[in-house]
Amino acid sequence: MYNERMILNLRLFIFMMILSAVTPACAVVSDTHPTGPGPRGPSHAPSELIVKFRSQAGKALEQSLQQKSFPALGIDSLDELFKSYRVTAAKSVLSGGPSAEEVKKKFPVRARRAPKDAKTPDMKYIYVLTTGPGVDTMAAVHAFASDPNVEYAQPNYIATVF
Repeated sequence: MYNERMILNLRLFIFMMILSAVTPACAVVSDTHPTGPGPRGPSHAPSELIVKFRSQAGKALEQSLQQKSFPALGIDSLDELFKSYRVTAAKSVLSGGPSAEEVKKKFPVRARRAPKDAKTPDMKYIYVLTTGPGVDTMAAVHAFASDPNVEYAQPNYIATVF
């Protein structure tokens, strides 16, 4: 009995070693450099960046989009950036999704596992900005990231499988 089990374990081990040697990685995030194209194409969507605005700027952007006065926000530094990088569109990353309270109601067991003092991250003012054709996306990212009304900015990275 002991020998049969040992042989079975040995066969399983050999099978797993062969399988791991032959099978490539299943999911790999793009192996291209974040600032430029690589062997599989660009590492980020051209003319798109993701920006999280601070509260005041986020409210101004929401208001601008609702009043159809986009891209004029009434904040000089951001108005200049929108003009310089020819921002043509802004779309909320979380538009139309459920609120944190709705999620807590839908998943009460999971919500109870969270620490009592846990704070839900504020993801309200995250937008995908679309720039005009020919705009250097990385330059736009750096310019937006350095603005005091912006919490962070990054390219809209493309994740690939294989």
